[in-house]
Amino acid sequence: MPEVIVRYKNKKSLQALEDMSKYLEFTILPSSSKKAASKASKKMPLLKQIEQGLKEVKLIREGKLKPVTLEELLND
Repeated sequence: MPEVIVRYKNKKSLQALEDMSKYLEFTILPSSSKKAASKASKKMPLLKQIEQGLKEVKLIREGKLKPVTLEELLND
């Protein structure tokens, strides 16, 4: 079955799409949006710390951030 992703700006647009889905026989599935992810990270501070660590690792691998050695960390 083909898929189409539609981004809507407000709840009225979503309601209109839901009404159309009744007549045109298509389904609307909830997406895993950035808002949902940010809500989860607000509820779970550990997840937020892990995400930040992963971003730092990515920047280090790209050469945009200097890695910190354990010795430097202990000296600070």
